[in-house]
Amino acid sequence: MSLIFRRLKSTTKKSNISFNMGLFGDSGDSSSSSSSSSSASSLTSPDGEPVMTIEDLETHQQFGTLDLIKQAQIVSQLETKFQKSWHKLTLNEKQLAYYIGYGNWGVREKFSNWNQSSAPLDLPFIPNSKLQNTTKKLLEIELSKTPVREEQFKVKSLDAGTKIVVFMIILIVMFALHRDKYIGEQGKPEEIVIYDRYQLEREEQEKKQKEEEKEREMERNRLVEEKRVAEEKEKSRKKWYYLYLR
Repeated sequence: MSLIFRRLKSTTKKSNISFNMGLFGDSGDSSSSSSSSSSASSLTSPDGEPVMTIEDLETHQQFGTLDLIKQAQIVSQLETKFQKSWHKLTLNEKQLAYYIGYGNWGVREKFSNWNQSSAPLDLPFIPNSKLQNTTKKLLEIELSKTPVREEQFKVKSLDAGTKIVVFMIILIVMFALHRDKYIGEQGKPEEIVIYDRYQLEREEQEKKQKEEEKEREMERNRLVEEKRVAEEKEKSRKKWYYLYLR
């Protein structure tokens, strides 16, 4: 019977289910387990919100309109009851479990014959009208191609938001191609350059200071070179005997 709840458990976090299992789980005492459903309405979740119970549902169809947390609370209670003796289940609990597994809510919203004796709308073959002794291999049919499932498996179609984005991209590409072909560089936007007068003055002043420093350095080098040349000339004037006497 636990297979009935796979539809909800596939979209519900385990943390929510484990939390509710702790609230309605088997404590080992038969008296506490029998009174859990009657006192469940007085329990609250850690965030202060009341816990949804089976008795709070006015109709079975109301289950599909609940949020995932409340659905998980209902399913947790049913799982706890189905793990025990099925003779203790009420008719309302059995019908609710059947509706959760096969009712027309969620992905089975269009399954209008869920409460009828006819075959399911996504049955991959046509049932025989009468029992036959011969057997034959059934044809392979994809469930996604059945009429009731076609809308859910339309992966090739785009939603409205994606269509708008694709349309805008196409327009931008067409405009760019038209500009490159017919307008070229002449139609490119002019770059607006903003000049800072004070910044220009500072740069000009720094440039002058560097030039003055360079001129002073060149003047110092020139004086040093002249001094060196003068010393060499002075040395060259001495006679050879001065060197000998020295």
